[in-house]
Amino acid sequence: MDGQLVLIKKRIFNEADIWDAMAQTERIAREMAFPASEILYLRLVTEEACTNAFEHYSSVQTLPYEVRWQIHPDRLEIMIRECGQLFSLPAGGTLNPQSLRGRGLPLILHLMDEVNVRQEETYIEFTMRKDRSCKGNE
Repeated sequence: MDGQLVLIKKRIFNEADIWDAMAQTERIAREMAFPASEILYLRLVTEEACTNAFEHYSSVQTLPYEVRWQIHPDRLEIMIRECGQLFSLPAGGTLNPQSLRGRGLPLILHLMDEVNVRQEETYIEFTMRKDRSCKGNE
């Protein structure tokens, strides 16, 4: 990467597109020289975020949604942009041990350096940031 911001977009219509998004995340992370363990985590958070959006939005017929990768010299931001209403992130990223579901957001919160969700007009923007220099998850 040459120090300039790069923006890549992909629309998600089906599960095959989620696999493509995971592969795109891996390609970007490799080009950015993330360690192998962090590349795996970035693929995982991409899958979790995309699957959550796919399951929710296919049930209310508002597909497709969009994945955006913002590539900075020192960090990667992955954004899921979808129609819908604002939701809250779990406080402290805690898991409910009695539930087999609901583990995706706490996992994302644990693996990423920053996670935000915000309303932008009629869209929700769920943004996950990973700093390249962070050594916390190796």
